[in-house]
Amino acid sequence: MIEINSLKFRILEIDGLCVPNGITCIIGENGSGKSTLARLLCGYYEAKTGSVLADGVPVRSLDTGYVPEFFDNGIIFENVADEITSPLRFAFETPEKISEKLVAAAELLGIADLTDKETRNISGGEKACTALATAIISSPRILVLDEPDSHLDRETSGRIMAALKDLHRSALYANADGSGEHAKLRDKDSPYIIHCTQNMDIAADADFLIFMENGRVKHSGNPSAVFERLKLQGSPFLPTKMRIDAAVEKTANATTEISETAEFSAFAETTVNVSDAGAEISPKLELKGLKISRGRFTLNADAVFESGVHIITGKTGGGKSTLAYALSESGLADVTEGVVSSAGIEKRVFLMQFASYHITQATVEKEIISWGKTAEETEKILKYLGLSERRNFDPAKLSAGELKRLQLACILSGDADLIILDEPFSTLDIVRKEEFASCPLFSAAGSRGRPKVIIIFTHEKTVLPHADRIWEIKDKRLVYLGKASDTQTLRRWGGAPEYIGYALSKGAELRGATFADAVRGIGEIAVEEDASAHGMNGGDKQ
Repeated sequence: MIEINSLKFRILEIDGLCVPNGITCIIGENGSGKSTLARLLCGYYEAKTGSVLADGVPVRSLDTGYVPEFFDNGIIFENVADEITSPLRFAFETPEKISEKLVAAAELLGIADLTDKETRNISGGEKACTALATAIISSPRILVLDEPDSHLDRETSGRIMAALKDLHRSALYANADGSGEHAKLRDKDSPYIIHCTQNMDIAADADFLIFMENGRVKHSGNPSAVFERLKLQGSPFLPTKMRIDAAVEKTANATTEISETAEFSAFAETTVNVSDAGAEISPKLELKGLKISRGRFTLNADAVFESGVHIITGKTGGGKSTLAYALSESGLADVTEGVVSSAGIEKRVFLMQFASYHITQATVEKEIISWGKTAEETEKILKYLGLSERRNFDPAKLSAGELKRLQLACILSGDADLIILDEPFSTLDIVRKEEFASCPLFSAAGSRGRPKVIIIFTHEKTVLPHADRIWEIKDKRLVYLGKASDTQTLRRWGGAPEYIGYALSKGAELRGATFADAVRGIGEIAVEEDASAHGMNGGDKQ
């Protein structure tokens, strides 16, 4: 048992909290104190007031593993295998033990095919898996994960969390006797796994759940009980199935709410009609016979991106970042064949997957102004993003979600004709994802009324209502799925359960689809397929 007593540290004030072994998920809004609590639980931080004990001893005296929010900054070796095994080599383990544990960690997380690759040539999601393998290879007593699943698709995230539930039964935590047989740990001796997450379906499958609000533990206990309390409070922090059920119940009681609260019109209202835009050329990006390489990975693409919001999805490691690098002309991926042509595009901006790379100024306010914003515009942005009280903060001291919101605002409010965003919603909480996706800055018209091409590489499906067209990278090729307003497009995209949960929880119609179609045609199928595909039982807990 991890016990916290009379703790005061930065934003946190916790009088008493007991955390059992097994998987504990921490949820809550950006800036609520999740990461600070997680770092205290693994001994990364040390509180001067209060105590944090695990099994009766200070957590700093135990072996711990930690995967930070910006894990990419901590990768120091060129080869994946060298990166994963570095904790063992620093501890002077034998080569035989290192090889044995490398195989065990890689197989457990499903990344055995990555071990001979260079770290600079793997995707953000694959880097998340690599960072996790590095954290578990030394068999820590306490393992802290700070939103690594925000960089993973649902299938990969579900598979990894299922593996972590049985982590103590793996060869990493087993003692071999003379015959080479492994003695598995008992459940009560399993490690403490502390997981900060914005995925409520993952949180529903945890052993213990903590909901943070303004630095305090507002709810804790069995996930089903915590989510029921949140549901009664009208909180959006609910698993997909609960959000759909709550929305169906709400709509059944007040069917007129659908048309009255259709909040997905922000994009339609702000989109510029190019025919009315005078002599301005509508921007367009065209890919003809494109072949892109990054290390040993290759990708083929033929596409036309016209003015509007385009979403490109695909599995972890499928090539999303590779295509993003090529389109951004960043030099991080090579176009070996084909042609990229553009019209009406004079300026392009690119937000990489890890937002901290883009910070250049000493304060939040100066960072926004540096992108050409006036004092009045900056004030509006600060207020909208809930960063007014952070205006004089060093951006490095913001939470991951706050940092991502800052950079998204700077880039989207600029005057670029082509905007490329690589996993822009990865560290945002549910509330901020919805607010940002519905913001006029997100539309193809932008804040200055100019048509632009916005290409978003993401596995986050709740942003669908604000997109024009959906694409998928499948089998190393870019494929056009269709318009986001078409329910058949959603089915081709695997049901999009998070999108349905979002849409129905808002009580709004899907663009181009009826409420009944949303529930019967997509929602029910999506939830069933999602649960069976990932081996998750979070929905059964409701």
